[in-house]
Order: sequence, then C-alpha cells, then structure tokens
Amino acid sequence: MATIHKRRHISGEVVWELSHGTGANRQRFTAGKTREEAQETLNQFNRQLALHGEGPKDGSVTSVIGEYAQFLKTNRRLSTVTRYMRVLKTFHECFLASIFPDVERLRQLRPMHLEEYKRQRAEGLISESKSAEDVSREQELQLQAVGRRTEGITPKDRAKFGWLGRHGVQRKVSPRTINYELRVLFTFFLWAIKRNHLFLNPAAPVERFRLTKRVLPKFLTTEELKKFFGACNESERRLYMSIL
Repeated sequence: MATIHKRRHISGEVVWELSHGTGANRQRFTAGKTREEAQETLNQFNRQLALHGEGPKDGSVTSVIGEYAQFLKTNRRLSTVTRYMRVLKTFHECFLASIFPDVERLRQLRPMHLEEYKRQRAEGLISESKSAEDVSREQELQLQAVGRRTEGITPKDRAKFGWLGRHGVQRKVSPRTINYELRVLFTFFLWAIKRNHLFLNPAAPVERFRLTKRVLPKFLTTEELKKFFGACNESERRLYMSIL
C-alpha cells in the first residue's frame, strides 16, 4: 500500500514523499511540497496501482522512447513516426541530456523541465536533432560536390547543392511549432501512463503559446453577387464571371 509522509532534506527544505512496497521493491519519490499536492499524487498512483496491479515502472527515458518508437511504427503512418521521433529526439538528446543530465528516469521529469524546454526552444537555444536520412543525404551531397567546377553549373545543380547550406534546422522556431512539439510530448507521456511507465503527465500543466486566430476568407452572398453584377456593364459582367 502506498503512503505519503513529510520529509526534511539536508538543505532544510520540507517535502512530502510517497513510498510503496518493501525491501528491494520499495519505491520512494517526492510527491509534492504540500500535503494537498502529495495527496493528489497518491490518488493518481493508487489508480494506476488498481488498473495495472503494480506500481508504475521505473524505466529510463531512453528505453521508454525506444518502446514508444516501436509502438508508433506498428500503429501510425511513417510520416507521423518521423515527425514524432524528431520531436522526442530533440527533447531528449538536444535538451534533456545536455541541460539536465541527471534526469535519466522517465519518472524524474517534472513540469519545470517542459517549461524550460519551451523557453529555450522559443529563444533559439536548442536545435533539432537530425535524422539518419538527413545525415546520409548531407554526406552524399558533400561527396558529389567535391571537385566540381563552378562554371557550367545549372540552376538545378545550384538548388541541389545549395541544400547543404540551407537545410540546417532553424534554432529559433515559431510559437506554433513549439505548441506542436508540446502536443507531441503530451501524447507521449499519455501513452506512457497507459503503459504504466508514469502516473502523472508532466506536460499537462504547461501552458501553450497564445496564437492569433487565422482569419477565414470572406465570401459574397448570393444577394451581394446579384447586386455586384447588376452594377456592371455587359463587358465587365463577362470579365468578372470568367474570373469568379
């Protein structure tokens, strides 16, 4: 049975800790800074315990992402797999491994990590992870470009080899892109909860950027069209009818 209790760290900080099991199978981790937070964590933990018959697993970020990749390959289209894995690799390899190297277990992730990822991504401090296809294509083009003369190169050639300089992934991306990445991470953590790797979604409290609403194009009504064509002469009417 899982329980919560108060604990004081060496630094003097007081937190609430959740513990479950005994001996080598005992799980212990911080559940919140207040009793209310810890109680909510305990409730979530007990729901997972009742659903799966055991406490959440303690898998590493690397292993769980690998398991998720296999799930995507079986259940999603190739284009979806490529997009999702690019986001997860960027989050794990380009952000988490360098900024928070001590976070090795999936259960160690907190909303603060997602907030920091969101901030650094918006400020252009994180670049995306290149896929194996990107690296392979770059190497192939670099080999083809070696020893080529500049004269006699067609615009098509320039477009082809110019990809080497243009393809570098942008560091600073739009808020819309960051919102998409947060949705991908939320979906990943939701899947991890269903597979009993987590019992709380660390991306749930993270607010997304507010985006301006896209204005839909306005169309003339039937009555407005009648009035418009009624005000045109014969030549204008033929012209505008062919355009519309």
